[in-house]
Amino acid sequence: MREALISVMLVLPFFAICNSIVTGNGILHFVRNTPAISTWQHMESFKSMVAKQMYSALVQILLLIVPVPVFVAGVMMGALNTIECLYFILPPSLVVLGVGLLYKKLEHRAQTLPVSDEFSAEYQRVIEVWMKKPLPKW
Repeated sequence: MREALISVMLVLPFFAICNSIVTGNGILHFVRNTPAISTWQHMESFKSMVAKQMYSALVQILLLIVPVPVFVAGVMMGALNTIECLYFILPPSLVVLGVGLLYKKLEHRAQTLPVSDEFSAEYQRVIEVWMKKPLPKW
């Protein structure tokens, strides 16, 4: 039982790191290939990238929250002790945080691209949804 609990607490943060890298690379690809929002194709590409980011963020929340109740259950069952939190919860969480911070700069670049007047309002609306809503409802 102990091994299963530890596995869950380590595998889910590993998937969270992978999720961060995959979605971060999606932003990187977008900003490299789209120097400005000046066509409908650029705008649609931006919306697609943002939608993927938003869904990825929801997955990320689950991947990072689940290990905590697993750990608590393990402690309550006597399979884990509280000191093990330092080994099985904090280090993976710090790695996920570090990877996320690296990609935060790319996210900012995607939100501050030059935009033609024709697409400015839509671009700002998509950014507003991205930052304040859980789902991409354009």
